[in-house]
Amino acid sequence: IEESPANIRRTLRLAHALYPEGEWPAALVNLIEIALAIEQRTYQRALALGQAVSPEFQTPDAVYAYSILMARALAGVGVMTAEAQYYAAHDLLRRHGEEAYSGREILAECARALVALGKPDRALVAYQRAVEDAGADGVQLTVEAAELYLQTGACAEALRLVEEGAAPSLSHVRIRVLAFIAQGRLERARDAWAGSRPRNPGSPLEPVLELETRGVLSAAWCHLNPAVEDLEQAFTLFRRAGDAQRAESVLLTLVRILKDQNGDWRRAERLLTDAGLDSPALALERAHLQTLQGREP
Repeated sequence: IEESPANIRRTLRLAHALYPEGEWPAALVNLIEIALAIEQRTYQRALALGQAVSPEFQTPDAVYAYSILMARALAGVGVMTAEAQYYAAHDLLRRHGEEAYSGREILAECARALVALGKPDRALVAYQRAVEDAGADGVQLTVEAAELYLQTGACAEALRLVEEGAAPSLSHVRIRVLAFIAQGRLERARDAWAGSRPRNPGSPLEPVLELETRGVLSAAWCHLNPAVEDLEQAFTLFRRAGDAQRAESVLLTLVRILKDQNGDWRRAERLLTDAGLDSPALALERAHLQTLQGREP
């Protein structure tokens, strides 16, 4: 589906011509069409297809596939009922699915969708369920949940997650440093960063995460020039990697440092303009910068 939707449709047409009359699996083909619509981000079309064909699906595996596809389509259009569909798909998989695909993947996908829908509290519930389901294999899920706790200001919970269980990674160290900074424990943050930082050479984002963390730590200690340099690099690299969420987060941090600590309002405003990103938090910073410079927001 990801490589060539047109080839899939050509293959379906060929298969239809070869099938014995009256044996064409129309329900399966409808599922494939819904999946194609989701892959092409035509979520409204996927929902329309799903609403038209839902009574066709009777077997557990087809009902599961339908549930997960509808969850993705609903999340794509920003509808909260996606959460219930994800949980329905998870329950079906637990009852009827194979062990080759863990239910934690569905719960993690649900959590990420809820983050995108602006529901961090509900996302944390899904993450907690995913981490419990994953057991010792949930290291990455633990990191994702800890980052979300950080974003919501629950630094103690973020620290609890990364200080329990698996051996530390750079992501664990990063979360500890950021949580200590948010708590005003700057010496603990400095010591955590100065200690051992395990590396994963296979992770292309690790050097960028290191730049971001070092930049935030430098700003906390009022070493503003190296902080700005590191964060500008991190922002550029996150954008180049297609990680819009992290890019926006770094940009917000960078703008606040320039505005509130460095007093370089023009540079902060120029960064916002050149970035071409938009969110409520960035819009608020843009309005504040305009007010500081004597202009109407």
